[in-house]
Amino acid sequence: MKNVFLLMLFLSLATISKAQWNTSGSDIYYNSGKVGIGTTNPEAELDVSGTIKYSGYGFDDYIRKRVSGFVNNERTHYLILYKSSDTVTRVVGRFLGVRSTGSSNPASLHMIIEAGRGTGSNHDVNIQYSSISGKNSGYKLSSVTLDYNGNNYVAVKIDPGSTSTILSSGYFDGVIHNADLFVLPSDSVNNIIDYSPTQNIKKTAILSPVYIDGKLGIGTEDPSHTLEVNGTVRSKEVIVEATGWPDYVFEDAYTLPSLEELEAYIEANKHLPGIPTAEEVEKNGQQVGETQKLLLRKIEELTLYVIMQDQVNKKQQNVIDKLLEANQLLIEHLEKKNDN
Repeated sequence: MKNVFLLMLFLSLATISKAQWNTSGSDIYYNSGKVGIGTTNPEAELDVSGTIKYSGYGFDDYIRKRVSGFVNNERTHYLILYKSSDTVTRVVGRFLGVRSTGSSNPASLHMIIEAGRGTGSNHDVNIQYSSISGKNSGYKLSSVTLDYNGNNYVAVKIDPGSTSTILSSGYFDGVIHNADLFVLPSDSVNNIIDYSPTQNIKKTAILSPVYIDGKLGIGTEDPSHTLEVNGTVRSKEVIVEATGWPDYVFEDAYTLPSLEELEAYIEANKHLPGIPTAEEVEKNGQQVGETQKLLLRKIEELTLYVIMQDQVNKKQQNVIDKLLEANQLLIEHLEKKNDN
């Protein structure tokens, strides 16, 4: 009777085990619950209390190791991050651990990597996630900060359309890059970039049209005009759009001040009519377009004065010529009279 009971118990356990485990070819599947190795209370689908040794590949497109070994703090093995569809290495170094800093949102996750490529010192790879909200909720920008020996470097690949673009500056693939940071969106995509650096930038190259909704200051942090430059500007050509160009000076209805009136005004005010004073220019600066119009008006007025003076000169010269002719006739008449 005892043997029969044990046989029934064994068959019952086998039936239960068969319901939990299922085989398909050379693979084994667990139908429900969690599997624990080295622990009787697994907290995940697979909970291993100990080390895991494996050979081959890990997770596609995420973390993959190039040689067989242990993923732990052993100094003889490297943690290599790269994408399976190409051979470009993203991060190379000995994996020493992971630590988190900061309790605010977002916090920073530090992957401690022993220096690769023979640099000879340890450094952290700081992976920090944050979002930058734009003028509407239609887009967000995720940011990643890479910290190498206290310096922030970044190498980012974006895919705006049919072709991808590399933004590279600093430490990438074991090499220190001194190249500038270039933003090169494709022509078919309208990219929006929020650029707010906290460090001094030596050079920034923008190779596409830029729209700024507000004021732009160069050399000043508080611009009062749409574009304010605290320094000199050098340009091959400047085009200033203007209206009210003073061709009206040559119209018949324009009243040209007399030279006597102009002389009296200058004597009283020490500057030309319609031209700002030296004090006003020193205080408010000069508007290039408006100043050009004022100067051209004065040039056109001077042109009219010259034309008027030329007309007077011609009349006077005509009188002089007639007087000279009459004087010559008088001289000839007197000479003949004296001869007689």
